[in-house]
Amino acid sequence: MGPPTPKCPNSPSAATILAGTEDVLIEILLYLPIKTLIRFKTVSKSWFSLISSSHFSHLHALRHRPTTAASALCLRKSPSQLYLLPLFTRRPKIHTFKFNLTPPDAYNRTPTAPATATTYRTRILQSCNGLLLLQVSYNARNAPKDYYIYNPTTRQSRILRLTYHFHNNIVSQSQRQQLGLYLAYDPSKSLDYKVICVSFTPYSVYTYQVFVYDSKFQSWKVANGGKEFVVPYDVKFCDGVYWNGKIHWIRPKGESYYFDIDKDCVVQSIQIPLVGRWRGDRVSDTYYFGNSNGHLHFVTMYLRQASESELRVFEMQDDCSNWSLRYRMDFVDILCYFPEVRRREIDFRDGDTVDYAFCVLGMVREENGEGFLVFHVPGKVVAYKFKDKSFVELADSRALHFSRKGLLKFGCHDAYEFIESLAPV
Repeated sequence: MGPPTPKCPNSPSAATILAGTEDVLIEILLYLPIKTLIRFKTVSKSWFSLISSSHFSHLHALRHRPTTAASALCLRKSPSQLYLLPLFTRRPKIHTFKFNLTPPDAYNRTPTAPATATTYRTRILQSCNGLLLLQVSYNARNAPKDYYIYNPTTRQSRILRLTYHFHNNIVSQSQRQQLGLYLAYDPSKSLDYKVICVSFTPYSVYTYQVFVYDSKFQSWKVANGGKEFVVPYDVKFCDGVYWNGKIHWIRPKGESYYFDIDKDCVVQSIQIPLVGRWRGDRVSDTYYFGNSNGHLHFVTMYLRQASESELRVFEMQDDCSNWSLRYRMDFVDILCYFPEVRRREIDFRDGDTVDYAFCVLGMVREENGEGFLVFHVPGKVVAYKFKDKSFVELADSRALHFSRKGLLKFGCHDAYEFIESLAPV
């Protein structure tokens, strides 16, 4: 046997050959999880371009069952102060979170603000299965706002135009008339998303219109069959939630409503069963309303006179025919672990009750269907697992510079689910 053949110094390596064979490379990368793919973007410009492409995102979504379980919560201290809190790590640590938006000029469009205006705050309007709907404000006086679809995993963004065609005319939606913008995205059905806008009619604040934007056609249309609709004045359009192909709204102490995207109609749903256990019980004005991993929840607190308050978690059935009581938690369990939650007595006409330094941030459902409540007490963010009735401290907010003893820094509308996704925008 003769000596081994010397290698040519200029011969291509296996990695170079693999990188040059795109079909083989794609087939290998499709087996990898999202976290690994994000790291592999730094290998080379060609890998970055390939993994960032909508074609690869579509193939990856087909190969892997899209997950809608949150891996973290994005907490908002203010429109310009955001924090990311992991949910399933051994030692979760809260850290700052920032946006990386693509300038409007990248889409051959100038921002609605004057050229001298600079962005001073970016607000999350909604989180939906891995994509965020953002509102960008400017420091110029009376400057209109810009809206973006943003993927926090890939840092890709696309600006959203608030114009639609009506009777062959291009009409701009008045931001003064807007009551709510909602993102509808279901990766198990399609990589395309829709944005739903509810606004006043031009001549009345008691009648409403619905408009739908389709990312596939990149255009708006008048929805609900072009018909206006009427609902009670206290329906919370600002808290709309996408779930099961519908945008849901609630009256905190009444019934719920929804807009069925496929059927293109507004429907009144069933009454929320808010009945107290004891005479004189009161339902708190604060609540949580949200979707987690395919489950729609409404969380509220019953303020009792005879004993400690009670927290109840209601869940909507898949056919939207009923709200059922899913979980119940006696508030005495929280007071045993966190006595600082009890603040002072309040004198109501019917008797005395207690004010609590307590706020629900989210109702999270895991892949196995088990649920846990994420709440905020002075200095801490805590998870309560209903299965074994245990408390897990997720974060110590006292380490944050804005923390003050005895005060809450996050509200019930200041938490958004973070879901990893390669979805194109």
